[in-house]
Amino acid sequence: MKTKNPDLRRRLALPARWLAAMAETRSLLLCLLLAPLLNLLIESISRHSPLQGAAYLLQHPVSFMLGSLMILVTLLAAAIFPKRLFTILLTAVLWLWCGVVNGVLLSMRVTPFGFTDFRNIEAALDIIDIYMTPWQIALCAAAAVLCILLLVLLYVKSPRFRARWVQGAACLAAGCLICAGFGGWSIRSGRVSEEFGNLADAYKEYGFVYCFAKSIFDQGVDRPDSYSDARIDDIVEDLEEAEPEPPAAVLEHPNIIIVQLESFFNVNRMAGLTFSSQPLPNFTRLAAENPSGFLSVPSIGAGTVNTEFEVLTGMSLEYFGTGEYPYKTILRESVCPSLCYDLDEAGYTDYAIHNNNGTFYDRHKVYPNLGFDYFLPVEYMDNIRENVLGWSKDSILTEQILKCLDNSPGSDFVYTVSVQPHGRYPQTAYYTEEEGGYAIRVSGLETQAETNQWEYYVSQLYGTDAFVGALIQALDSRGEPYICVFYGDHLPSLDIQEEDLLAGDLFQTEYVICTNTGLTAPGGDIEAYQLSAAALEMAGLPGGVLPALHQTARGDADYQEQLELLEYDLLYGDQTALGGSMPYAATDMQMGVDPITIRSAVLRSDGLYVYCDNITDASYVFLNGKPFGETQRIDRDTLFVAGDDAEPGDVVSVVQMGNDGEPLSYTNEYLLN
Repeated sequence: MKTKNPDLRRRLALPARWLAAMAETRSLLLCLLLAPLLNLLIESISRHSPLQGAAYLLQHPVSFMLGSLMILVTLLAAAIFPKRLFTILLTAVLWLWCGVVNGVLLSMRVTPFGFTDFRNIEAALDIIDIYMTPWQIALCAAAAVLCILLLVLLYVKSPRFRARWVQGAACLAAGCLICAGFGGWSIRSGRVSEEFGNLADAYKEYGFVYCFAKSIFDQGVDRPDSYSDARIDDIVEDLEEAEPEPPAAVLEHPNIIIVQLESFFNVNRMAGLTFSSQPLPNFTRLAAENPSGFLSVPSIGAGTVNTEFEVLTGMSLEYFGTGEYPYKTILRESVCPSLCYDLDEAGYTDYAIHNNNGTFYDRHKVYPNLGFDYFLPVEYMDNIRENVLGWSKDSILTEQILKCLDNSPGSDFVYTVSVQPHGRYPQTAYYTEEEGGYAIRVSGLETQAETNQWEYYVSQLYGTDAFVGALIQALDSRGEPYICVFYGDHLPSLDIQEEDLLAGDLFQTEYVICTNTGLTAPGGDIEAYQLSAAALEMAGLPGGVLPALHQTARGDADYQEQLELLEYDLLYGDQTALGGSMPYAATDMQMGVDPITIRSAVLRSDGLYVYCDNITDASYVFLNGKPFGETQRIDRDTLFVAGDDAEPGDVVSVVQMGNDGEPLSYTNEYLLN
């Protein structure tokens, strides 16, 4: 267009030069084409089918467009850098990598890949050899190395252009404005939601890119619009007025044992499946004789600690961030009101037990912030029996629970997490008759691979059920009053669909409350965050503000609003419900129950012998504060390190080492003579 106005020519020339600069390397066109293509590829990988990816594009065009715009914004950032082509491809590779990770995870579990999974990398590495074969791990490592080498080569060979900071920033800003405007319209029009009732369904409906991006920025409990000190005071005052009458008094406070059963649910709910014998004889009998019902949990196929969090704190995960694990965020740095602190006021000693690694999900760091006095993970257990996949069998837990109950003279709270039925569930029938065979045969499945998976799972479930029966029998034999709660943390990752269930839904497991006190509880279907309040109410014990809310306000119209307000206040707000400050402090938690101590250490010609009490296979000899040689366990109380590197004057200690190599506790120091 020609014009005689010089000012107008200058105004038109400036954006023209910006577009020309982008067109020189065709980077803008590449970004525009690459963004939707990447989005389609990511969705196809997530759904494990190119046809399903195309179906998503056609069925949810607004969500697809929003995801493509979000990818485009990240690609446009390349315009700022001299190595534009390399930056664009690097960004594309990172998006594609996220899509591949999501697809792989969805083949092993129901929960999609979220930003919080980066916080769980250590936990994932601990169990990667269970979910992937050695050649699969090697193949992934080789692919990663090859990808890095190709990117390095591309960086070296890619052309270098003059950096156009102003033009690039303007182009990026325009992309951000368009994406933000379209996203805002999508949310306001109801085509995309900000609230996810079911994370897996949200990923399917709104796409990986939008949901993953939301998981990056959406953490913690947002401040509710109605939050104020006056509103919290009103809630607390109402709860105090509505405090229920305690049940008939008992001679002493009962021991409270709560057992979270890994991937445990009543398989008799499965339509079309038949079993050669009853898979859960003990649990079904106890559920028929005691208060029981469905337990609504926050996850499927994974997320054990999120169900654990709800039970221990009385808080709902619904008000936290997208796919958030509070054990990896707020609870690593903050004390949280919990069942432990509630029971402390009644003189209880608090124990946590888990027949798996103590560092898994950072429990060794989180449990002190929940008020536990002792933590007994698998590193402090001896004579462990493992199943074919290497998970500790749950039969060992009865002994560990009794050890905790015998350790202190008063009433005890023992929270236990089992692990035996944990996935993955093998499609290959390598669990042969010679190795013990399947305890129960399963029929009604379409393929042999599915049959193998279910027979493995049910056989492990049967072992966990045997532990349930043995524990109740042992508690009855002790004669002390007790309340024992069993519940499943989530359904297993076995591709179970809603229509496969005769009763309940995919987010419902079962619970049962057993007791020898004569006390009663109503039972019925409840939420996981209401379970500990039910146990406290049954025992006639006072609880904190959240148990009081669950006990007295569940039928109120504003119950969920009050719950959200209190969760924000207790963890992120002014703690008005607690009097304006946190009255609890992190505990000086002891690892293990029986202290590990060195009795003596002797230098001999063949090496160093260390004689100890209460060592396990996770005990390692340290010399002068550092790992020393290769520790061998000679017998139940002797450790040995070969060689002549130790000498008189050295300081010997024994360390309980986590599976990831992190020290969990140190013994006393012993000076070599």
